[in-house]
Amino acid sequence: MPTLLSIPREIRDIILEHVVAALRSIPSDASNTGNRQEFLNFETNSWGRGYNIMYEAPLTQVDLIPTLLVSKQLRTETRTAISNLPTRHSYTMDVMIVNETQLWPTWLSLPQLTRNVDKVHVTFRTVSVPRRPKLNYTGFRGGDGGPPLITWCFYDLLIRFLEVGPVGKRQAHSIKLLELNVVTPGIPKDMVASLEVSIRHRELAQMRRKSHIDYHRHPESIVSFLRCRIQTLLHTAEFGGILYERIGKIQLLLDGNMKCEWVLEKEFADVEFNDSFGNV
Repeated sequence: MPTLLSIPREIRDIILEHVVAALRSIPSDASNTGNRQEFLNFETNSWGRGYNIMYEAPLTQVDLIPTLLVSKQLRTETRTAISNLPTRHSYTMDVMIVNETQLWPTWLSLPQLTRNVDKVHVTFRTVSVPRRPKLNYTGFRGGDGGPPLITWCFYDLLIRFLEVGPVGKRQAHSIKLLELNVVTPGIPKDMVASLEVSIRHRELAQMRRKSHIDYHRHPESIVSFLRCRIQTLLHTAEFGGILYERIGKIQLLLDGNMKCEWVLEKEFADVEFNDSFGNV
């Protein structure tokens, strides 16, 4: 019976091309935290300080590309396949928005580690844990004069990558293109609240509480939320300055269709340097 090492090199190269380009499976649910944990030892100017982001244990390249561990020959051939991969410096991440209070990020693809990343594609999807204790609570609702609490989860997730990358090693990282793709949850349509209700937090909470059904927030309302928060960041030096330094372009998508785009060089040229930019 032929083995991987006994088949012709040309066929093996094709197989390895698929191996290095393959994505991990996305998590099916958020019922079990498994090895996930918050990383609270990361210094940031964020008010969130890393809370409510449930990270996996830090990954290595061999966790995602197992043929690097099989043998010396396969390791060499796998590294050749990686170096020939056009998207070797592009990363893919899945993020579950769990109960509208936590983010659970999962790296799906990290072909070749680099500090200068061509593209990071992030998919956001809402997930509810069965028997959610507080149907009327949401991190998307503001209070106490500050932004909604989940704002800091999105911000901390981005800043952590820019400062330590995907494996947690303290090194500055840059991104040419950051794609943020919000997807419609794969559930019956009558379980997704309308856009009109989703943007009225009290009305959505009341509907959930009265029906005892955890309606999902409409994905377009999450796109609107992210658009507003990104726009605010780009007009504040304290929190948004690092975006101008490390990111070339940000695209916000809904189910793969672009809704808006920020070219950071152009945005910076249009910034008015007044007291509001420095102090807000």
